[in-house]
Amino acid sequence: MPTKFDEKDISSQIIKIIEAHLGETPSGKITTDTSLESIEVESIDMVEIVFNIEDEYDVNVPLDDVSGAITVGDLSDCLIELLKSSQKV
Repeated sequence: MPTKFDEKDISSQIIKIIEAHLGETPSGKITTDTSLESIEVESIDMVEIVFNIEDEYDVNVPLDDVSGAITVGDLSDCLIELLKSSQKV
């Protein structure tokens, strides 16, 4: 079954959401390998980023599911798994 978008698209969109939320990032360009700590994503930022992801993908993202995310890629992986389990991809 073909997907509506691929994992690279999801990662790119999450990076855009994070960049829009943070504005200027302290360490420059954000990639999937970028640690959330290095770009100073704090818990309140994560909540707001998750809200934006939920709006973008029309999915409920439990904060417990993303609490262990260390990198942007971890956050992307979490969303990909949620989308797969909800059969949105």
